[in-house]
Amino acid sequence: MRHCRLFFILCLLLQISCNKGPDILVDVKEVDFMNKSEIILEGKKVDIEVLGVGNMIIYDSLLIFSSDNPEGQLEIYSTNTLDSLGSFCKVGGARNEMLQAFFASEQVVERDGHQYLFMIDVPNILKEFDITESLKSGSTVLSDSKECFSIRDGEFVILGNDYDNRLEFLRNWNYDGTDVKELPTKYTVYNNGKGKEIKLFNRLMNIETPNKTNAYAGTLMKHHHKQFVIQSFQRMDYLLFMDLDSDNIFAVHQKGSVSFKDTYLGSRAVNPLHFTDGAQSSDYVMYLYWQGKYTQKETEGRWFPELLVFDWEGNFVSGYKMDRCVTRIEYDELHSLLFGLTEDEEVVVYDMSNYLQ
Repeated sequence: MRHCRLFFILCLLLQISCNKGPDILVDVKEVDFMNKSEIILEGKKVDIEVLGVGNMIIYDSLLIFSSDNPEGQLEIYSTNTLDSLGSFCKVGGARNEMLQAFFASEQVVERDGHQYLFMIDVPNILKEFDITESLKSGSTVLSDSKECFSIRDGEFVILGNDYDNRLEFLRNWNYDGTDVKELPTKYTVYNNGKGKEIKLFNRLMNIETPNKTNAYAGTLMKHHHKQFVIQSFQRMDYLLFMDLDSDNIFAVHQKGSVSFKDTYLGSRAVNPLHFTDGAQSSDYVMYLYWQGKYTQKETEGRWFPELLVFDWEGNFVSGYKMDRCVTRIEYDELHSLLFGLTEDEEVVVYDMSNYLQ
C-alpha cells in the first residue's frame, strides 16, 4: 500500500512538472512586422481565363492551375510566354481521369528525369501526375496511386521525391473543434516509410473560444531544393521554421501579440485571418497577412492584404500593401514576378524586380 501511494505521488509530481513546462517546445524569435508596409504593389491583370480556378503552382517555367473545368482540371501555362501548354485530368473514372483533382501539396518533385505533381482524388486517393510525359504526349499520364488520409484531416509535403519521404501535419479534431481536450496537431517525419514524431508543443493552450483548434490551424510550405518546411498559422502571429537538414526548428512571433503561453480569446477583428497563402524564392519567403491596419482599417470590407517578406533565417525583410484582394500567390523567380489569384478568380501579376534583390 505504501509503495502504491509513493508511485501515485511520483506520477502526480511528474504531471505537475510537465504542466509547468513551456507551451511551445522550440526557440521563439520575437520580431516586429506589424504595420511596417508602406509601398502599394500595383498589379496587372493577366490574359488567362481558368474556369473555377482553385489554386496554382509555379515550378521553373511552368504555371499550373487547378480548376473546376470538367475537360481539364489541370491547366498548364508557360511563364515565358503565358501561352497554354495543355489541359489535363478530365473528370471521370478511367485510368487517366480523376473524379475531383486537388493539389496534395503545392510542390513539384523530380525523379528519373521527370517532373511530378501529387494530386488527391476522391475518396482520399493519392495520384502522381507525370508533368513531363503529359506535356510530351499531350494527354494525361498518372503514374501511381495509393490511399492516403483525407485532406480535411491534415496535409503533407514531400521531403524526397516520393510519398514515403514526407512531413505530415495531422489535425486530430472533430470538424467543429469543440470536443478537444488534448493537443490537436501531430507532426511526423517519414523516412522511407518509417515515421518519427516531432513534438513541438507541450500541451493544449488555454482557449476560451468554443473552437479549441483555431490557434493551431495552419498550412505547410517546403523550400524547393532543401529539406526546409515552414508552417504559417492562420489565427496566430506565428511562423514555424523547420530546417530538417540541420534539425533546427524555431518559431517567429510578432512582439506583443497573443502567444501560446497566453489565453486564446479569439479574434475581435471582422476578418480573423493572420497568415494565409505563401510563396518563395531561393532567398525569401513571403506570406499574405491580414491583421495590419491596412487590411483591417484602411481597406475594411474590401480586405486588401499585406505581403510580408522574410528570409529563411526568420528575419523580417520588408512588407508591401497589395492593391486588391489577393487570396493565392506564387513567385516566378526566373522573371521576378509575383502571380496572384483574386477573390474574383482573376490572375494578376506584380513585377518584384525592384523589391526582391
